[in-house]
Amino acid sequence: MLGKFLATPLGGAVRIAIGIVLGYLVLDLQSDGTISVSFDELVTWVAAALVVSVPLLIAYINPADKTDVPALLFRPKAPGRYPAVLFAHGR
Repeated sequence: MLGKFLATPLGGAVRIAIGIVLGYLVLDLQSDGTISVSFDELVTWVAAALVVSVPLLIAYINPADKTDVPALLFRPKAPGRYPAVLFAHGR
Protein backbone atom coordinates (compact mmCIF):
# COMPACT_ATOMS: atom_id res chain seq x y z
CA MET A 1 0.00 0.00 0.00
CA LEU A 2 2.82 2.43 0.83
CA GLY A 3 4.51 1.60 -2.48
CA LYS A 4 1.38 2.58 -4.38
CA PHE A 5 1.15 5.87 -2.50
CA LEU A 6 4.80 6.71 -3.13
CA ALA A 7 4.21 6.21 -6.85
CA THR A 8 1.56 8.98 -6.92
CA PRO A 9 2.39 12.68 -7.47
CA LEU A 10 1.71 13.41 -3.80
CA GLY A 11 3.87 10.46 -2.76
CA GLY A 12 6.65 11.84 -4.96
CA ALA A 13 6.34 15.17 -3.17
CA VAL A 14 6.60 13.41 0.20
CA ARG A 15 9.74 11.57 -0.98
CA ILE A 16 11.31 14.88 -2.03
CA ALA A 17 10.39 16.56 1.26
CA ILE A 18 11.86 13.70 3.29
CA GLY A 19 15.03 13.87 1.19
CA ILE A 20 15.38 17.60 1.83
CA VAL A 21 14.97 17.19 5.60
CA LEU A 22 17.37 14.21 5.72
CA GLY A 23 19.88 16.20 3.66
CA TYR A 24 19.66 19.03 6.18
CA LEU A 25 20.18 16.64 9.08
CA VAL A 26 23.24 15.12 7.39
CA LEU A 27 24.66 18.59 6.79
CA ASP A 28 24.14 19.38 10.48
CA LEU A 29 25.90 16.19 11.59
CA GLN A 30 28.57 17.13 14.11
CA SER A 31 32.09 15.74 14.10
CA ASP A 32 31.24 13.59 17.13
CA GLY A 33 28.32 11.96 15.28
CA THR A 34 25.51 13.89 16.97
CA ILE A 35 22.88 16.14 15.44
CA SER A 36 22.11 19.36 17.28
CA VAL A 37 18.93 20.64 15.64
CA SER A 38 16.36 22.53 17.65
CA PHE A 39 12.71 21.67 17.24
CA ASP A 40 12.01 25.10 15.73
CA GLU A 41 14.74 24.61 13.12
CA LEU A 42 13.39 21.19 12.23
CA VAL A 43 9.83 22.51 11.88
CA THR A 44 11.09 25.31 9.62
CA TRP A 45 12.94 22.84 7.40
CA VAL A 46 9.99 20.44 7.23
CA ALA A 47 7.62 23.28 6.28
CA ALA A 48 10.04 24.59 3.64
CA ALA A 49 10.57 21.10 2.22
CA LEU A 50 6.83 20.54 1.89
CA VAL A 51 6.29 23.91 0.24
CA VAL A 52 8.90 23.33 -2.45
CA SER A 53 8.04 19.69 -3.11
CA VAL A 54 4.25 19.68 -3.34
CA PRO A 55 2.88 20.53 -6.80
CA LEU A 56 0.80 23.66 -7.14
CA LEU A 57 -2.94 22.89 -7.19
CA ILE A 58 -4.71 25.20 -9.61
CA ALA A 59 -8.16 25.35 -11.18
CA TYR A 60 -9.65 27.07 -14.16
CA ILE A 61 -13.11 27.46 -15.67
CA ASN A 62 -13.83 25.55 -18.88
CA PRO A 63 -15.23 28.21 -21.24
CA ALA A 64 -17.37 25.66 -23.10
CA ASP A 65 -19.59 24.61 -20.19
CA LYS A 66 -18.40 26.72 -17.22
CA THR A 67 -17.24 23.71 -15.18
CA ASP A 68 -14.42 24.04 -12.69
CA VAL A 69 -11.39 22.05 -13.88
CA PRO A 70 -8.82 21.18 -11.17
CA ALA A 71 -5.19 20.72 -12.23
CA LEU A 72 -1.75 20.07 -10.77
CA LEU A 73 1.07 22.30 -12.00
CA PHE A 74 4.55 20.76 -11.98
CA ARG A 75 7.58 22.89 -12.77
CA PRO A 76 11.12 21.75 -13.56
CA LYS A 77 13.66 22.34 -10.81
CA ALA A 78 16.24 23.93 -13.11
CA PRO A 79 15.53 27.24 -14.86
CA GLY A 80 15.20 27.29 -18.61
CA ARG A 81 12.80 26.51 -21.41
CA TYR A 82 10.96 23.19 -21.39
CA PRO A 83 8.22 21.73 -23.55
CA ALA A 84 4.76 21.73 -22.04
CA VAL A 85 3.16 18.41 -21.15
CA LEU A 86 -0.58 18.17 -20.77
CA PHE A 87 -2.47 15.12 -19.57
CA ALA A 88 -6.22 15.38 -19.90
CA HIS A 89 -8.68 12.99 -18.31
CA GLY A 90 -12.38 13.16 -19.11
CA ARG A 91 -15.12 13.18 -16.54
